Amino acid sequence: MIEEQLDNVSNGNKTSGCCQLEITTKQRQDFFVDGEWSRSKRSGCANWTLTLFCLSNCSWY
Repeated sequence: MIEEQLDNVSNGNKTSGCCQLEITTKQRQDFFVDGEWSRSKRSGCANWTLTLFCLSNCSWY
């Protein structure tokens, strides 16, 4: 992905940098408890596995 593309959501953060991973559906499901990754389950971190917590900035409090 080209960093100069201003409309790319990846470039909209404070440092203009990020890491984007391409993963399979099964790999994506494995980030959520019981593989449940519907929109409502993804929107809060209560359904995230420890692995997803470690990859994110979400906190328990």
